[in-house]
Order: sequence, then structure tokens, then C-alpha cells
Amino acid sequence: MPLKTFHARAAIAAILLIFATLAAGRPASAQESQPVARVVAQIGLVTAFRDTTPRVLRLAAPLYEGDHIVTGPDARVELELADGSRLSLGAGTRVALDQVRTDASGHGVRGVFNLILGILRSALSGPTWREGFSIETRAAVASVRSTDFVTEALAEKTAVFVVEGRVEVAAGQTPIATLQAGQGVDVPLGATQAETKTWGQKRVDDVLARTRVR
Repeated sequence: MPLKTFHARAAIAAILLIFATLAAGRPASAQESQPVARVVAQIGLVTAFRDTTPRVLRLAAPLYEGDHIVTGPDARVELELADGSRLSLGAGTRVALDQVRTDASGHGVRGVFNLILGILRSALSGPTWREGFSIETRAAVASVRSTDFVTEALAEKTAVFVVEGRVEVAAGQTPIATLQAGQGVDVPLGATQAETKTWGQKRVDDVLARTRVR
């Protein structure tokens, strides 16, 4: 086995162990019986943790508030939310659905998706997304004001790119940028300022390819 592949798989194994440890003792979700998403496309090994129980995800598997989702080093997964919106997770990604729940109608989802590490594309379609949806990382918060954007969380920074629409980016309570389609920003950990740029086609193609599941 190539050394790089071994290290990647070892890192994912360590991540799974950490999530299993963190999940122990956490109370069951108040919306345990109400899924907030389901798997609609998948490549490779994808695991979810809720309470103390890890489970391997398959097509049509439901996901709930409180789930932690982990994609393997060669895996990707696409989730469909209650209003038809889609979230696509690239390889080596960790996302926590800690504050995510369906709205009163049962047809929309609101909340914070905690992108711990990796890359996530959010393609939003329902009217409930106009408010109450954000992707949170250690370095920044991306709050949706329209439809389609990519967030990548790395150890040293967070990158946000808007495919279509408008996204507001903040560090804590400090606004950093309002991004339009074609624009992106790199926010270093601890920064309160960052430069908005029009991303080159090579970088755009890269982030879109890494979040393409089918």
C-alpha cells in the first residue's frame, strides 16, 4: 500500500474513533424520529455517528439532527434535504448536523451545518433557505443569501466560493465579505479581514470536481 494512501486511511480511522468517543453519553436528538436529510448518491465508504452508534450509510439512508458524517479518503456523498436542496460532501470530509432540524411544515430545514474539515457544496432550492441556513467552520461562517456555493475547511483557513447567488461570510460576529457569483474568499484562522477575489477557472474546476458525486 502506498505510504500516502496508508496515512490517509489511518487519519480517517482516527477520525472515526474520535467521533465515537465524542458521541458517547450525548442525549438522543429531540427529533430522533424526524429525518432532516437522506442519501441520494454515494461513492465509497461514508459513516454517520449519532448518540453512541456508528452506522455505514447506503442509498436512501436517513440522517438526523445530531448526526456526524464522515467520508473516507476516496468517498463522496450527496444528501437531499426536506425541501429538495442538496449537500455534496467531498473525500475526507467531516460535517456535524448539530443544530439542524425540519421547520414546522416538515418540508424545509433550518440550522447550522458544522464543517469540521473537508469540502462541501450547498445547492439550495427551497424558500426556507433564504434565512436560517449557514455553514460554520473554525475560521468563518458562510450564511446563505441565495442558492449555490462551496465551503472548504482546512486546518489553517476556510475558503468560500459562490457558484450562483450571494453569500455573506463572517468571522465570529465580524462581517468579512459579501460574495457574488464567481467570487471567493480565503479566511485564515483567526483573521477578521480577507480579500474577495474572482477565482480563476482552474481553481473553480477543482472545487467543483471534488464535490461532484455523479
